[in-house]
Amino acid sequence: MNATTVAIDLAKDVFELALSDVPGEIKSRKRLRRSQLARAFDNARPMTIATLVVKLPPMLSIAPRRAPST
Repeated sequence: MNATTVAIDLAKDVFELALSDVPGEIKSRKRLRRSQLARAFDNARPMTIATLVVKLPPMLSIAPRRAPST
């Protein structure tokens, strides 16, 4: 991997990678399974890694529960 920046869309089993050498331009894209992800970076040069964080809608988020008052 020769990119200077990689953006990773995190998921349970499949990860989407967007690789870039120039800000704002995607050089290539990769789709890797969880087992392939670590190997993809084994011989990579130093780079910036950005992750995508998606905020869940309120109906899907898990709110902490309070203990019932006695």
